[in-house]
Amino acid sequence: MRLDSSVKSKYPELTIGYAVARNVKVERIVSELEEEKRRVIDEVRGEYASVPMLEISEIKQYREFYKFMNMDPTKIRPASEY
Repeated sequence: MRLDSSVKSKYPELTIGYAVARNVKVERIVSELEEEKRRVIDEVRGEYASVPMLEISEIKQYREFYKFMNMDPTKIRPASEY
């Protein structure tokens, strides 16, 4: 994987990675994971309940990056906005 130099210069702190997983057991539902997901969702909702979405720093940064890549974040939403 290579990152274009213009992206590196515009976003010097950007880190991209990937992982290869082997011997993974896929299950439809893991109750412990579902409980953890609910806990994290409740925590994040509480933290950002009174903050307009477009004022959240990470959302702003995603949108700026999309615009830099000539993508319209109002038409193609960053995953963080769902």
